[in-house]
Amino acid sequence: MKRCVALIAFTCLFVADLAAADALVDRDNGPMSGLFGFPDSREGSRLPGDGEDRWDIFLASSSHSVRDDESGEAILLDGETHRLGITWRHGFGKNFELGIEVPWVMHESGNLDSFIDRWHGIFGLPDGIRDVRPPDRLLFRYEANGGEFLLNRNVNGLGDVRLLGGWQLGDAVSGRSALRLSLKLPTGDSDELLGSGGWDLSLGFAADYAALGGVESLSGFYRVSATWLGTHDMGPPNNSVVGQVSAGLAYDFIASTTLAIQALVRTPVYDSRISPLGDVGAALTMGLSFRLPRDYILSLGVGEDIHPGSMPDVTFTLSLRRRSQ
Repeated sequence: MKRCVALIAFTCLFVADLAAADALVDRDNGPMSGLFGFPDSREGSRLPGDGEDRWDIFLASSSHSVRDDESGEAILLDGETHRLGITWRHGFGKNFELGIEVPWVMHESGNLDSFIDRWHGIFGLPDGIRDVRPPDRLLFRYEANGGEFLLNRNVNGLGDVRLLGGWQLGDAVSGRSALRLSLKLPTGDSDELLGSGGWDLSLGFAADYAALGGVESLSGFYRVSATWLGTHDMGPPNNSVVGQVSAGLAYDFIASTTLAIQALVRTPVYDSRISPLGDVGAALTMGLSFRLPRDYILSLGVGEDIHPGSMPDVTFTLSLRRRSQ
């Protein structure tokens, strides 16, 4: 944990004078915590113009390696989850947008374990249970009160679709703000951990700022949200409301390239005593964005759980989207 804190502190010093652009993908991609309708930091204050359509596509690939047991509960998460999402948003007038996110979810044995072992070895990061589990296997298991949920085979399919909305509150050169709303539908198969089996409603506030501290190439953002969770179909009972806060900095350090760092903290998802389900979740995401022709942005990121076990061990992200003006 001390090495983790040292790495974060070093990174923050490195980007303290940095800046610019849209947020990186930081959606929770856990096989149980990621089933709910929590917002992504990319859902910001920059809305499409009147009659304008915006499309983006993202891929989040996460590796899980955690085991915990406490007071009759036990969990083991060993495998990979990949989430491919397509989002469409449309502007109405000057101040409103509506949209939809359609995800395809895959739980697989994968082949990232060896690479992540080396990654964690270089930075001295915790390696979960990789040293006691066979590499590149899939086993998601939760046990409590004599019951068990088990997934030990590769599955894929439609996840839970989310309906999106936004209302512009402020729009100035130096910064923007907006209210964000989303409704998650139970379209994924909960028996295969593709969806939660319930409806979720999220309400949040998003703010984005340019030229922080008078530095033209430095920008930042923050997001605050509350998500009301419907009853799910597996595991322990979930908490009825989950709060989430994220913030980030970005620096346009060379032509058409931006370096970004952001952090996300979320209150516990489940009423559980075991860390992967009942603890506060926290993750740090770093990455690069490249501005392409016709105002498109390609972003690459990597996320680490700051509080080990509370969120996916490592998440690699890729997104392609049209730049907001």
